[in-house]
Amino acid sequence: LASETQLRSKRELIEAFIEQYMPTLSKGSDVGDAFYKFWEDKRTEEVDKICEEEGLSADSFYRMIEQYQFTGKPPLADEIVDALVDKPGILERKKITARVTTKILDLIETFDEDAG
Repeated sequence: LASETQLRSKRELIEAFIEQYMPTLSKGSDVGDAFYKFWEDKRTEEVDKICEEEGLSADSFYRMIEQYQFTGKPPLADEIVDALVDKPGILERKKITARVTTKILDLIETFDEDAG
């Protein structure tokens, strides 16, 4: 089910590019370059949204993404807690770290895996 959701997300992004951005491209524009810029802009918007929703430092969040891409291992709970601007109580940490881990994995699956 998760992969169907991610495929739908990718499809929705591609459809948005076709519907909203293709008509605005000037004749002779490189569609590949335009799509790459669109994709990167949408990825950045999603990272910003996650950081705002979860109260994360953007720099730390990007480091966790890069680390996951390099090692294939999700961030440790302590790394997520350290990235939070406001530290949660002990009882809230497990819920928050699980949610952030899921968002990192979803982001990578949507924007980075099989996107090239």
